[in-house]
Amino acid sequence: MDKSQKLAAIRAICEAFEKRGPYIQYDQLSLDRVVRASSRRNDFAAPEAATSQHYLFLDCSSYIWACYNQAFDYMMESDLTWHIYDFATPCVFKYEITGEETEEEKQAVLAQVRETLQPGDTLTWLYRKSGGHIMMYLGDGKVTHCAYSSAEDTYSGYKYDENRNYFTPGGIRTFDIEDFFTETADDSNKRYLFRSVRKCFAIHRPLDQVGDITPQTIARMTTAKGLVCRAESSCFGGCGVEPGKTLDYTLYIRNDNVETVKVSVDYRPGKRSTGKCASETLEIAGGEEAQLRFFAVADEDEEMVLPPVFTVNGLRVEGPAVAIGKRLKDDEAETLIEDVKDEMAAGTPSETAIFNAYKALGYAIQPKANWNLGRLFFLHDALSGDVLSRRPQHPAEDGCLLWQFGGKGVVTPQASTNQWFRTNYISAKDLLPGDIVCYADSATLDGAGQLLWDGKGFVGRDEEAAALIDSLFGKFVFAVLRPALKGKNS
Repeated sequence: MDKSQKLAAIRAICEAFEKRGPYIQYDQLSLDRVVRASSRRNDFAAPEAATSQHYLFLDCSSYIWACYNQAFDYMMESDLTWHIYDFATPCVFKYEITGEETEEEKQAVLAQVRETLQPGDTLTWLYRKSGGHIMMYLGDGKVTHCAYSSAEDTYSGYKYDENRNYFTPGGIRTFDIEDFFTETADDSNKRYLFRSVRKCFAIHRPLDQVGDITPQTIARMTTAKGLVCRAESSCFGGCGVEPGKTLDYTLYIRNDNVETVKVSVDYRPGKRSTGKCASETLEIAGGEEAQLRFFAVADEDEEMVLPPVFTVNGLRVEGPAVAIGKRLKDDEAETLIEDVKDEMAAGTPSETAIFNAYKALGYAIQPKANWNLGRLFFLHDALSGDVLSRRPQHPAEDGCLLWQFGGKGVVTPQASTNQWFRTNYISAKDLLPGDIVCYADSATLDGAGQLLWDGKGFVGRDEEAAALIDSLFGKFVFAVLRPALKGKNS
């Protein structure tokens, strides 16, 4: 296989990621902020994993790593910027900035960079204080990277003190290679290689190390070229589906080609559900998007429907996993919420009011938020501060929604091991009336509290619901309880 074919493959993957738009977000908020590690970077995820129901979070290094992994099933030596700088191979250029270079010396080095850079190369720089950034040269004067997004198209690194989860536009973007070589008088060009904050930079050539192109990427380059696909569910996120109930999936296929494309789709239901395999054939005009619906029935006595698989002109597209579980009946939820409101109006603390209202309906919960959380998490000692990890998830036993937990003090395996292991984004759409959000401010569960969702907001709280939900990611730990998952007391 010649290098031009490999370059076409890496470009196809980069384009596929960029076309996800706002569904791919720069990992601006590291969830595990106590140990400064990000559990929501999903290195192994295909571009199609990014949907309006499941944002895919990447940072600069995991994006570059993911591109090479998706294109060639190749694993770079590391997915952390400073490790890539030190250990990635082959390194074809490296320069340590002294800060005393003359303008003539700078121009000589920049000329070497121009001469050395080839399409597919990565360019990495490190900052004098800490951290760094990595990008990939695509050729034709264009560079791709994953960066913090804003209207000004600026890059500003991690912001551990912010609780925001979503930015517009998305995190994947391209810029002109000339930015590397253009100095501004006010130091405003953040991509200039000799910028004052820069410590060093290097060029690596992983394209020389890769093997064969993956079947998925071949499909992107041939039979599925120009098709942008995603699969979503009627029962996404925390909503889930009740046992034995029907859930439907919508497959979106956008044709970014100019000409009309004939599309063949095969559907296979996910395990732990019952449904028929199906096939569809259709034509999609250039610039148009088509939608196809498919159905399955959730199994009884299971906790999750595994992702269904769609094959679109040879391209594999996985749908979302869906949680299975019981929920309150509408009249139960209405009674519960009114009882809590009445008790709180009479001066009863919210925790006690929620406990009493659920007890009256025959559902068991702990009377205190810290007790509820204590049953869900392990406590671990760490040099940087104590941390928590989630006990094995069994909604029918612990009454906690699958995946709907997190916080800056909760450590988990990196999300690449299971994209559904913990939430990376939560909104009002994930909650049902009667759900309880528990939170605490430390590993010992100090400052614990709990909130009851009434379908529009949290009972007894005046803050805007969306802002209050976003603030959960600034808590040390949080989890969403749905006591009906366990059923009523026998």
